[in-house]
Amino acid sequence: MAKTRKQGTKSAGIGFSLLIAAFVLVYILPRLITFVDTGTNNYVIAKSGRIDDSIALTGIVTREEQLFRAVSSGVVQYYYPGGRSLAKNTVIATISDADYYGDLLTDRKDVINSKISDLSESDTEYGEEFVQLKKNIRFNVQQYQKNKDYSQYGSIYDLKDTLSAAIHQRQDLYSLLSGSTARTLLEEQALYDKVEKEASDDLWISEAGIISYAYDGYEGWDASMVRSDFLEKYNSTYDYLNINLQEVRKGDPVYRLVTSQIWHITAFLAPKDAERLEIVEGDDITFYDGDEKLTGTVESLEETTSQEQYKLVIRMQSRLTDYLDRRLVSISLSNNTYEGMKVPNACLTEEEFYSVPTACIFQSDDQVGVMTRTASGDTFVPIDFDWHTENEYYFKEADITEGTILLQEGSNDTYLLRAASPTFGVYLVNGVTESFKHVTVLYQNEDYAIIEGLSQYDHVKILDA
Repeated sequence: MAKTRKQGTKSAGIGFSLLIAAFVLVYILPRLITFVDTGTNNYVIAKSGRIDDSIALTGIVTREEQLFRAVSSGVVQYYYPGGRSLAKNTVIATISDADYYGDLLTDRKDVINSKISDLSESDTEYGEEFVQLKKNIRFNVQQYQKNKDYSQYGSIYDLKDTLSAAIHQRQDLYSLLSGSTARTLLEEQALYDKVEKEASDDLWISEAGIISYAYDGYEGWDASMVRSDFLEKYNSTYDYLNINLQEVRKGDPVYRLVTSQIWHITAFLAPKDAERLEIVEGDDITFYDGDEKLTGTVESLEETTSQEQYKLVIRMQSRLTDYLDRRLVSISLSNNTYEGMKVPNACLTEEEFYSVPTACIFQSDDQVGVMTRTASGDTFVPIDFDWHTENEYYFKEADITEGTILLQEGSNDTYLLRAASPTFGVYLVNGVTESFKHVTVLYQNEDYAIIEGLSQYDHVKILDA
């Protein structure tokens, strides 16, 4: 009996081992092979995306601007940073005669400024009054902070009146310093300021606008002056002025003034692109500068004299300061946006397939196929169709070829099988297996395609990898 039990255990063990081996062969081994083969089986995961039907152009920026130059030689001192909007008649800089604004005058003014800043109110003939006034102000502020009550608004106004009276008293004391050291220094300072003023020229703007300290030599241009060969001839870049205190010569650029918030972008494009983008004069147009979205109005669209290009002028009314020091701008014009499953073009391929009308499809038992007609009679030919639509069934290989006569189901009509035709598709990767999948290309650019016929997260093979 023991021997019998031992044999049964051994047989059960062998059966279990065979079951484990079968499991490994069926489930584990294919996955292991897939894991090992991932280095050569390159694919992308299909995901939703978008492609803009766009055209990249280089635009030329023009503005209402003028470059101003120094009317005399000397030392220029600026008062405002670039990009600032200023009112009419604003003095933005002064050019002082270098001889007068040289070491002697500069040194004397520095000495006077130093003496004034070092002068203490206590050094004057009214020093005691200044000291007592400061004590009174400090005492009143401290008393208010000590006894303040936010519900008693009157105390706030009392403090205000006290401080206001102290300020007026301090001003009265300063007005009495007619013969003091401070007064003498101020008079001397005013004298040097007058000398410097007489030896300087103020640069003031006669029209309101935005100032800039960069220029490229094309100031004064407007959109009508831009020709199709502008980019070929333009080899300039913006030069930036050093606005620190420095010497300039007569005729040197000193600032640029932009006098209107309206500016223009001019670009040239092929007639087919102008037609495809459906650009219409007077319409608003949206485009991109990198990731920056801009909107303008189509001021004009006209053929050039050579009739090989269209000249597009876009009128802009915003973002002027962002493009204040730029003559060229890379823009992308877009008419349509396509959304759907987005894959690289490297995934697309063409395969040749035969197509059969749905009316020619027959079913025999559990097989699907066609009925061929020959002189010897009608014969059912099973076909493993790759895919089908509502009207057509497609296959790549079968026991029939071009010119075969097919019978239509339910009638005596026939159909002549045509030659295989190329069809767009991709290869789906499932482990170590690959299968062709017919897709419809909705839109395609140089790198990607929006296609119909894929599902989210399908593994699509990269064919040129």
